[in-house]
This record gives sequence, structure tokens and C-alpha cells, in this order.
Amino acid sequence: MFGHHKRAYFLPVLLLGTCIQAEGPSQSLKAAQSANRQIHPELSQVRTLSPSPLNSGGNSSSILCEVSVGCSGPVITQLVGATSSITPGVNVLATGTNFNAPNGTYGKFVLILTDASSGSTKEFPLVNPKDSSSAPEWSNIAVYGQVPSSVVGVLDQQGWLQIQRTDGLKSAPVPVAFTAQLSFEILEPSCLHLDQCSEGANQNQCNGWADFSPLIGFSAPSSRAGLTPSYFDVHVSFTGQYLGTDQYSFTLINGWQYVLFDWWANVDALGNGVCPGDHVGYPHFNQMGTQVGQFWSGGPFTFTLPWTSACQVDLWAYICVQGPAGTPKCPRAPLQLGGPHAPH
Repeated sequence: MFGHHKRAYFLPVLLLGTCIQAEGPSQSLKAAQSANRQIHPELSQVRTLSPSPLNSGGNSSSILCEVSVGCSGPVITQLVGATSSITPGVNVLATGTNFNAPNGTYGKFVLILTDASSGSTKEFPLVNPKDSSSAPEWSNIAVYGQVPSSVVGVLDQQGWLQIQRTDGLKSAPVPVAFTAQLSFEILEPSCLHLDQCSEGANQNQCNGWADFSPLIGFSAPSSRAGLTPSYFDVHVSFTGQYLGTDQYSFTLINGWQYVLFDWWANVDALGNGVCPGDHVGYPHFNQMGTQVGQFWSGGPFTFTLPWTSACQVDLWAYICVQGPAGTPKCPRAPLQLGGPHAPH
């Protein structure tokens, strides 16, 4: 596997109409590989593929195809840079024959993967390693491209690399191991199951549920400006001091892992300085998932939030998770509320 390269790279450009069969595929490939190693010595991992039937559209025995460039379908014979696993940002060199259509135009070098949400097949065209807005570097016997950073919404899986020509002919798909890029994110409130929202105070709010209206809006501290918390609870007391405990739970899917729990509390949130009875206990986090290294996956994970309100206490937390970018973090089916003091 190899990543980004800052050195210039140049593929031999074949003149339109040149018949590579005259030189012989094996000599062409050897020359291309030799040139590639001289320019890119790090491209040393070569994967030679077994011969595959040509996708020739029925013309493989035609005398015309024997003397015309690209009349037979494209064939990938070697991959460089994809011998073990590929991931977004990795550069891949494919060598073979008949990558150009008969009119000399090139097509697409695509990575074929299964979407994590829909289960459908998606194609991601590789891009130019030096300019992601451009097509890969291309000749009739070699294509050099990069797996784009836009490849998200997919899991670790076996994918396929394929040459697709402008005349509709395609190479046999070549299997490759794909490793999804990881994303570090805050778990969204919709992933949380509200097990219990204590209604001991005069006004009680847990995320989007409350026993009063309108809801109290969340105002992030300057150190967390612009970040939406995983949960935001408010308990307001006008007639004395009250105790309670809130509880949430969540389950992670698609390989997402719980990383850390960053919580905050604001006592005397009314700001009048006469609420020494406001208190927040340390949240208790129950890690019921499966530990993978230093992180946890699966679930369910449950955490409880003890509080004492004499005026107003605000509690919020950022549950940080890591997983395959663009994939769902939690089950899509809406979680029903339950628990002894949960909303009805």
C-alpha cells in the first residue's frame, strides 16, 4: 500500500492509432513497470492477476481486432499499490491492455463497494493523485489514480477495481480489500434512548422531552461553541430542593465505537447566587459493550445522572464515538421511551 506522493509522475502517452500488439503486451508491460519503478521506487508491491476472459463483445476472433487498438475489451493484468488493502487517499496503478476505446478515448477507473445504509452497489471513480478534480493519468496500458476522500458511507469489505471504457466495455472486476476511513464524531441526540427523566423538580427537561413549554434552549460554553451535545437536561425548582436521576442508553452499530464521555454541569443556572442547594453528582457510565483495544463497541451503554435542584441545574454531555465515516451509528428504528418516570 502507498499513500500520497509529492513527486511528479508521468505515464507514457501512446499516439492515437498506435497498435500496441505489434510490440507485444509482455514487452509493453515490462517497459511500463520498469519506467514506473524508476520514477516511483516505492511502487514495489506488484500484484499479478490470473488471465481473465476478454470482454470483447464477440469480436475477439476478428481479424480487424488483431490489428486495431482497443477492439477487444480492457484487461487488468497487474495492480501496484493495492496488494493488501486500500483506503481513501491511497494511490493505485493498474497495468494491462486495451484500456482505451478504439477511438483513443479513455473512460473511468472505478472502485465498486456496497453502501452501508441501502445495501446497494456504488461506484467511486478514482481521481488524479495530483489533482482530485481531474481524471486519473491514463494510457492504453496503464492507469494511475487515487481512491478519493469522498468514499464514505461504506464499511470495511471486499471491493472491486474495474476499468470502464467509453464504448461500454469493462474489464473483469478485480477483488481488493477495502478499509473504510474513520471519523471521530459526537453522538447525535437521536441515537439516545431516554430511559428515565426524573420529574421531581417543578420543571423538568431531558433532551427533546419536557413537562413544560416552551423548551429551554441549549447555550454552549465558549469552549464548546457550535457543538451540539448528545444530551441536554434542565431541572428547575421554585418551591424547595428536589432530588432526581436521569438515565440514557444507546447502542452502536456498523463498527462504531464509544471513545470518551465529556460532561458538563451548570448549577445556579438562574444566576441569582442564592442556590447553594444546587448540586450535580458524578455521572455513572455502564459500559456493557465489547471492548476492542481501548474503545468499546456494540452496547447497550447506559449512564445515569444524579442531580439536586434548589433553583436550576443544567446538565449536558458530549459522547464521542469513532467509526466508518458516513455510516449510521445507531439503529434506525425509533427507540420507544420507557422507565418508571419516563414521559408518556
